[in-house]
Amino acid sequence: MKYLYFLSFIMLIQTSYAQYDQVLDLLYYRKFEEANKIITEDFDGYDEKLLTAMTACEKNDLATSFKILFEIDTLQLNDYQKAFYYKFLAHTYDNNVERGLSLKNFSIAQKKLKKLNLEDFYNEINLYIYFIYDSNEPFKEKAPAVLQEMYENAVENDNKRQTIQALIELGFNEYFKGNEAGFFEKFDEAFAIANKTKDVMDLAKLHSFYGIIYGEYIGDYDKAEFHYEKSYELYSQVSDKYKGKPLLLSQSYIYAYQEDFNTAIQYLLRADKEPDTELNLNVNEYIYKELANNYEEIGKTDSALYYTKKYVKLRNEINEKQQFINITRFEAEKKEKENTILIQENQRNTILLIFFGVVLLALLVVGYLIYANSKRKQVLLTKERELAEQKNKSLLKEQELKSIDAMLEGQEKERQRLASDLHDNIGSSLTSVKMHFNKIKQQLKDKTYDENLFEKTDNLLAETYQEIRNLAHIKNAGVLAKDGLVPALNKLVDKSSNPPSFIIELNIFDLDKRLKNALEIGIFRIIQELITNAIKHAKASKLSIAITNHGDLISIIVEDNGVGFNVQDNINEGLGIESIQKRVKHLSGEIEIESTANKGTTVLIDLPL
Repeated sequence: MKYLYFLSFIMLIQTSYAQYDQVLDLLYYRKFEEANKIITEDFDGYDEKLLTAMTACEKNDLATSFKILFEIDTLQLNDYQKAFYYKFLAHTYDNNVERGLSLKNFSIAQKKLKKLNLEDFYNEINLYIYFIYDSNEPFKEKAPAVLQEMYENAVENDNKRQTIQALIELGFNEYFKGNEAGFFEKFDEAFAIANKTKDVMDLAKLHSFYGIIYGEYIGDYDKAEFHYEKSYELYSQVSDKYKGKPLLLSQSYIYAYQEDFNTAIQYLLRADKEPDTELNLNVNEYIYKELANNYEEIGKTDSALYYTKKYVKLRNEINEKQQFINITRFEAEKKEKENTILIQENQRNTILLIFFGVVLLALLVVGYLIYANSKRKQVLLTKERELAEQKNKSLLKEQELKSIDAMLEGQEKERQRLASDLHDNIGSSLTSVKMHFNKIKQQLKDKTYDENLFEKTDNLLAETYQEIRNLAHIKNAGVLAKDGLVPALNKLVDKSSNPPSFIIELNIFDLDKRLKNALEIGIFRIIQELITNAIKHAKASKLSIAITNHGDLISIIVEDNGVGFNVQDNINEGLGIESIQKRVKHLSGEIEIESTANKGTTVLIDLPL
């Protein structure tokens, strides 16, 4: 019977999240009214709030989406709801052009969706991660692998829509690499799939992309016009009133390129008459700007001035809207933090109340016992005094032992600190010296001499000697105390790099001001240890370090292209990883290590400010 109850519960969850899929599918087709009807009738509680937030996000009502999501107590969500919470929050950040926070929440959502075996939702996120990587130079080289993974997963899962989306992006990549034939091959493959599935939205999207390539890159305006018109017709079939404006705007560009400004103006005026929504509000900005430019080209300065004013006015409205979104988000985040603090205070008050209740009860019991035994008090008084004296002696002896233990413990901690500093600092420097000497030996064999390498090795030995002296005098990292974290890291990277056999890339964002001394030293030691591990154990040739100040926390991402290792099997081997984990824990931070054999290692660290 218990098994039947459990099976029924699992089937109920699967049904609920099949309905999630139904709602998200309606949002993809921009059928907001139908989606809202299902949300209202079939969902309640946190499920209703989550889907309502995602609907607001899809309608570009980001203020509402942020407000709803930050009001949700994530501690009350089940595993499925948490996965979708982080997915929807990532979409909202993405629409607000906050790529770092978007990537962080997408990554959390992917891990949770993977554990729940929601493969299609997991793979969908790969497309958004690809867009983020492709638009950020430090991560651009990782983008193709993510897109390829999405394509392979989509084919394996037989997800036609995701396969088409992946083929579109793969096609654009081929075109911008100069392979026009490769572009048409990918797009024709996507077109064949869309024709089989008869998905009007996919066909409309493909026609619009064909129009862009033909019109804005190849210069075949007749074909561009054909595909734009076909896309407009298909979007009309599914009553997608949000795509009319951008398509007509794109068509106006075709005629502007040919200097047929009057026809371009006609398309722009048609676009201006299309229904206004939150989704295409930004498109109006481009419409007014192009109308002003085209009217100026034909000498109608009054009309050009009229649309210039409309453009400026709309630009101000969009800026005000963005400020409103940021204010709403700030207030929602602040309220979320206040609620968290209030919950914690309530929990503390409850614990204190229970504690004082127990104490009061104990006092009552003691009072009763004192009253009941008052007649025997005189008899027991002598014995109690003897027991009290013995107890005082025991306490004094116990305090003596505790003092000795504390002294021994302090000595042990000092030994551990010294061992850790020797390993992290002196060990790191000696590792770099060894690496330089190996290269010098090779140069001696090859009869090639690099005076800079000799000088660099000599300087490194001198610094190592100075570090040992500083350690003997119980000093902190001198360069940190004097110049700060950023110069110290730059110097560390410079002395540890050994191009071309070992290259370190250091990127630091929004870290203009000094941090607390303990935090700067901790970060420096962590980076120092990670560089040592990359040289000694990972056998890496390239190491990437990214440090970002998010305002309330420091985010550190360190990646190498070394041999990798099994995290669980190697977590206690050597002082390195354990030392890093202890430092992160001491700084109240979080660390995550991802490594695969022959695919390198990625270390993610978050440290609160």
